[in-house]
Amino acid sequence: MLRFFLFLWLFLTAAALFWGNRSFDNPLTPLGEFFYALSPGALNGLQAAIERYVSESLWAVLFAVLQVPAAAFFLLLTVIFALLAVRKPSSNA
Repeated sequence: MLRFFLFLWLFLTAAALFWGNRSFDNPLTPLGEFFYALSPGALNGLQAAIERYVSESLWAVLFAVLQVPAAAFFLLLTVIFALLAVRKPSSNA
């Protein structure tokens, strides 16, 4: 299962790099812009739901995360899943 997530995040990293390199004025597209381009309604709905039902300060934290370049975010998740996917050899002899 972890390998599935590893390949998923590798794909999303490649997609984010491709998306960011479409224009030379902004080669590292922020995560928020990347998701807004994929689904504008979902990002706006998420903001409204979090601000209304959870906390406005939580949205401020998520907004800071959405400013991170998408490729860097997905690369970090890829590394995390890759480290989780590596299994220690069993010592059953």
